[in-house]
Amino acid sequence: MRKTCLCIWLVLLVLELSASILAYWTLGWFAPVVFLCGTVFSNLVALAPATWRLWLGVALALCCGLPGIGYQAMLGIRWHVVSSEARRVVEWAKSEEQKTGAFPENSSSYVFRHPEYYDVVRYERWTDLEGVKWAVSYTVGTRSTYFSYSPEFGWVYHDD
Repeated sequence: MRKTCLCIWLVLLVLELSASILAYWTLGWFAPVVFLCGTVFSNLVALAPATWRLWLGVALALCCGLPGIGYQAMLGIRWHVVSSEARRVVEWAKSEEQKTGAFPENSSSYVFRHPEYYDVVRYERWTDLEGVKWAVSYTVGTRSTYFSYSPEFGWVYHDD
């Protein structure tokens, strides 16, 4: 029983640290700090009852750690789906330019595979002194942290 509890706690710690790393890409630069501090604090708090009954400390650590792990897992899946959709928008814009000789005005003729992310993936086209330019951007966990693509710079991550 003791080895099982320690293995569960170790796996939980690895998952919590992984969620902290993922938080940088889904929520921005400050989220990993919060996740890491929460991980350290909750596991230190769970050590107190673990000195008396190990399973009680593991149960407390699980109750504190699993919500953050689940939230980051959901954002990780969303990141995968939304980035795939954004990459398809980029390919669509390039193919439209090859077919018609001009980039599309907007993304209204693009058919989303995941229409629920219509508001998250943005296609923009504008004209400046150098000519017509376009970009695709998307957000995952917060509007202040986003990914963008432009032919000039490729894919870029913008954290708060």
